[in-house]
Amino acid sequence: MATHRYQRVGVVLATVTTLLVGGSVPVRASLPTGPSTSTGVTAPSSRTAAAEGRAPFTYRILLATHRRSAARQLAASRSAAHRRALGRAAALRSARAHAVARQATASGASPVASTVPSRASRPASRAATRTLSSGDDAGKPTTTALSGDSPSGQAAPHGDLPGWHQKYVEDFATDVATGSFPGAYASHWYAYADGVKDTSRNGTYMPSRVLSVHDGVLDYAIHSEGGQHLVSAPVMRDTYGQVYGRYSVRFRSDQLGGYKNAWLLWPDSGRWPDDGEIDGPEGELDGTINAFSHFARPSGGQDGFASNASFSSWHTVTIEWVPGKVTFHLDGAVLGTSTQNVPTTAMHWVLQTETSLSGSAPANGVAGHVLIDWVALYARA
Repeated sequence: MATHRYQRVGVVLATVTTLLVGGSVPVRASLPTGPSTSTGVTAPSSRTAAAEGRAPFTYRILLATHRRSAARQLAASRSAAHRRALGRAAALRSARAHAVARQATASGASPVASTVPSRASRPASRAATRTLSSGDDAGKPTTTALSGDSPSGQAAPHGDLPGWHQKYVEDFATDVATGSFPGAYASHWYAYADGVKDTSRNGTYMPSRVLSVHDGVLDYAIHSEGGQHLVSAPVMRDTYGQVYGRYSVRFRSDQLGGYKNAWLLWPDSGRWPDDGEIDGPEGELDGTINAFSHFARPSGGQDGFASNASFSSWHTVTIEWVPGKVTFHLDGAVLGTSTQNVPTTAMHWVLQTETSLSGSAPANGVAGHVLIDWVALYARA
């Protein structure tokens, strides 16, 4: 579930997984678990190492051969773009964190009180653009006042499009205080539960101290408390069970070194890379916007598309996923199209902001906001 890259390094040995664990646990021993900028293959986890000790001799030969190959590929991968884009190597940890987060959310884990300071309410004029949300108003954290019917200068789309039926649109007209998300939006949203580590394990998902809705935006107040780097990953419930679709989001971010967006479609099955993954927007929050279509096959692979658009300005990214094709749009223009090993199983939409996978943990003093003006979901007509 986390962030990623122009060329994934590491071939998943899916055909020998059952030799390791009898088919009961999805161990992907070939995926490195450390930062993507490593120059060698990261040591396996304790669980993987234990499984290797039980593995047949033939498998150990295959694994050793794979590691030598992976090490050569890593050593050959020196371009700045490649180093920045790598990161999906930690997908196994992401999948585990995702499952834990869903379980914790389903159990009704209670949020803790927010320490982020509140600010003035959204302007009344914003109520005119309210769509599919309801609830009471409350305080919220931010540092810069927003005003007008559309904070980003572009109103949320309403209605069907050629070939697409609009299932849900949200422009976040109802305020929700920090510590209360999803609140009024609970029928459509949840978030990874407090205390779950993010993909790099340098950050902690903490919606109770990060997420709020105010002034017509969903606000991620990214900051650190007590040495913990607090991030969040809201999930749109409406997308579960959907195969193919159109997903649009209007957003901007402060320049936050050490943090990144990985807003993605993740397979409902949790089978990765077998069932693929679709990411956009993705990138370092002090960098530029990218998109990736991860191949739905046991050996992985991906198509990657880069832009020179900064996260610091308002942008709209749209993913169109249809049989045999994934197309990424940035501000109305095609950023890239992938037709290789396109996912064919249901996926859900995770708007995940977390710590970077390359380099060290963010500095404690880095703080700012990721803002979403609106989101729109479509199914094929």
